[in-house]
Amino acid sequence: MGALRNKNILVGVTGSIAAYKSAEIVRLLRKKKAIVYPIMTKTATHFLAPLTLQNLASQPVTLKLFSRDIRKAEHLSLAEIADACLIAPATANIIGKIANGIADDILTTTVLATKAPVLLAPAMNNMMYENLILQRNIVSLKAIGFKFVGPARGYLADGKIGLGRMTEPQKIVECLERVMQSRDDFLGKAFVVTAGPTREPLDRVRFFSNYSSGKMGYALAEEGASRGARIVLISGPTSLDPPSGVEFHWVESAQEMHKMVREKIGEADGIVMSAAVSDYAPANKENGKIKKTTQKKFILELVQ
Repeated sequence: MGALRNKNILVGVTGSIAAYKSAEIVRLLRKKKAIVYPIMTKTATHFLAPLTLQNLASQPVTLKLFSRDIRKAEHLSLAEIADACLIAPATANIIGKIANGIADDILTTTVLATKAPVLLAPAMNNMMYENLILQRNIVSLKAIGFKFVGPARGYLADGKIGLGRMTEPQKIVECLERVMQSRDDFLGKAFVVTAGPTREPLDRVRFFSNYSSGKMGYALAEEGASRGARIVLISGPTSLDPPSGVEFHWVESAQEMHKMVREKIGEADGIVMSAAVSDYAPANKENGKIKKTTQKKFILELVQ
């Protein structure tokens, strides 16, 4: 039986251009037999018509803190029945409000009242996402059990490429399934995970490396994050997207990986070393490209 089947899922939609993707999220949740209760902030309605979500969810969209029946507080009713709450897109504004206990609309009051797991899918400009205030709010929420998926790197609303694009609906729903099945036995713990190969440059265009895909390290990092741990993933060059909810650092050489591990290990409870680190590197790196010569042999000196 699927993790979402017959589960009450609250889907919060906030004011972002990525709100149009929320319709696909609701459709995918319904396809997995979830019971979906859409909640929209006032600004979200400027980007997506409530009727769209209502038709896809087969449930009325909650827009106000109180229903017409003043004896019934909507936020308490929804908070009690929820098996999980997904906020997608999650703007910097909504993340800041939740992190600081502000409850001034139907979505924030519901989140504060519910005991169900909450998953947020950030969507914003890369400069906003990289802002230290926003990052502090994310760290604060993760520390008390809130889950995050994304954001991804890609084209943003202003046409530039950067980190801040909302994760695609299919991956968000898959992450929600993992959250529903996850355990928090690593909550409050921190781990460093290394993954992928390293590259040791010979000159400006050539390097020594290996065939490591990084898949094991990325899977371990993802599993640790899903179980509540704070994960620092240090990865050599791979074609993989960083797992959701981890602190990611890209390195190239064995020396760079060693430096980053030394920098991060002091804050960790443990380390998982799954990277395929080069044992040897060229003794000397040419500043330019090594030219082909008439000599039959090329002698290369390697050092540890």
